[in-house]
Amino acid sequence: MARERKFTLEEVYRTVKPLLLTYGYDKFSFGHLAEDLDVSRGALYKYFKNKDELIMRYMVFELREQLAELKTIHAYNTFEDQFDFLLDWVLKREELHVLIQVGSQVPVRAGTSVEKYKHKLDRLHLQMYKELNPVMELGKEAGWLRKDLDHRIALGFIFQTVAIPNHFDVQHEEWVKTIKDMIRYGLFVQS
Repeated sequence: MARERKFTLEEVYRTVKPLLLTYGYDKFSFGHLAEDLDVSRGALYKYFKNKDELIMRYMVFELREQLAELKTIHAYNTFEDQFDFLLDWVLKREELHVLIQVGSQVPVRAGTSVEKYKHKLDRLHLQMYKELNPVMELGKEAGWLRKDLDHRIALGFIFQTVAIPNHFDVQHEEWVKTIKDMIRYGLFVQS
């Protein structure tokens, strides 16, 4: 009997992402993952109870990585530079809305490991918003943002720009510039 190939959890997570983007929640399977990793399905079941636990653990891994990168926003000194970083960071994650949709399809039952990872995911989302509160405060202090603006709503709006579809195949650079301009200056002509 051949020995099972060793693999790391990071290797599993790196392999999960393109599979989720290709197959979505319903068609994603341990079989696809095992084939891409060149391991048996049984080897995966040693680490994950089922596909739902695997997906939620992957989502926590992914969000932790994204949060670590987002924290580098504080290396920029001005609000303008921080805001540019934030918009670039959000808009280069085109696949994020697909992954969020996949994660929302995972059934969460009370008392399961999936529920535990869902709570971790929720805490990481809140941490992401908290990480950006100082950026929004700096924007208000510097006179770039309206003082009456609720940070949470403004940040939610910015985060949702990743889900704006590019139905007309506008060149990516132009698409990003237009979205940035709409966020910065709005839709209306200033008189």
